[in-house]
Amino acid sequence: MFRDFMTMLVTIYDREVKENSRILPDASPCIRKLYARGCSLGIITDSYEQHVHEVLREYGLTKMFSSVVGIERMAVRRPHPYSVGLCLQELGSEAASAAVVSADPLDIQTGNNAGTVTILVDRGGRGEEACSPDYVVDSLADVPLVP
Repeated sequence: MFRDFMTMLVTIYDREVKENSRILPDASPCIRKLYARGCSLGIITDSYEQHVHEVLREYGLTKMFSSVVGIERMAVRRPHPYSVGLCLQELGSEAASAAVVSADPLDIQTGNNAGTVTILVDRGGRGEEACSPDYVVDSLADVPLVP
């Protein structure tokens, strides 16, 4: 009975994630632009990797990401730089040549702790004081090609 309950719970969770997942309108053009310019791309997320791959597949972005680090592989939570280090290792990159781009100040702190360039996407005036990013942009369309 417990197994049936867990199977039902996981099925409902998977369906809800798939039905309610979306990317912001400026994300796909930004990802495509960075990929076309030869940038190696990775995702670090508190979601499960399986769900991220489903969303990437739905938007035709799968081939553009060489690393997806999901919650199931985070041995230490943010702002510890472990997840960034794992992603960089999978990308074959060094922190000095990488950037963390996020609208979440905790992600910016994580990038700072990992030694990467950090870019805060400040969509609604959340402010940069709490996380000290290297760059602040209003939209992913404005993400600079750094470093």
